Amino acid sequence: MKNVLTLVSVAVVLVFSLAGCGSKSASSPNNSSKSSSSASASAKNCAAGYTAATINGQAKCLQPGQECQQAQASSYKQYGFTCTKVNNRYVLQKK
Repeated sequence: MKNVLTLVSVAVVLVFSLAGCGSKSASSPNNSSKSSSSASASAKNCAAGYTAATINGQAKCLQPGQECQQAQASSYKQYGFTCTKVNNRYVLQKK
């Protein structure tokens, strides 16, 4: 019985130590938000005429004329777009 408890204790410690290793690499100070943003944008394959982008943490395919959120205007600007009000709605326009 004592050997079973020791084995279970070792297994629990091993599981927690492995879980800790995964979280350390994800929150490494070497990971910048720009590198993860570009990785997300490049992970999204966009059709011809669209621009791959990461907006508000989500991979998107942008195209002029699409509806946009004014609150994300600075993000759109990084990819060469402006979010402009046209006929009571906001749409993307190429700079």
